Amino acid sequence: MRRRLKQARQDEAQAQAEELRLVIGCVRDFAARVQEGLQTADWGTRRELIRTLVKCVEVDLQQIRIVYRISPVPFEEGPNGGCSQHCRGRVASQR
Repeated sequence: MRRRLKQARQDEAQAQAEELRLVIGCVRDFAARVQEGLQTADWGTRRELIRTLVKCVEVDLQQIRIVYRISPVPFEEGPNGGCSQHCRGRVASQR
């Protein structure tokens, strides 16, 4: 019984890992398509995309902080724990 329970848990973990790999692949494909489309998008389309992705922009005297609707951390493999390469210039005053 213990052996079967252990095997069932391993099977479930493998299935979850595979599902996560598929989701990550879909998100990467989507991000690549969005990035390609941004090169030719007009200002209105870019503005709507920003409104969709950004919850708010907090500005004070010493820093600017962009708050995203969805945390980029689980989707990025950057060495800085998910710090987006595209936002460094905008929040450089935080460092």
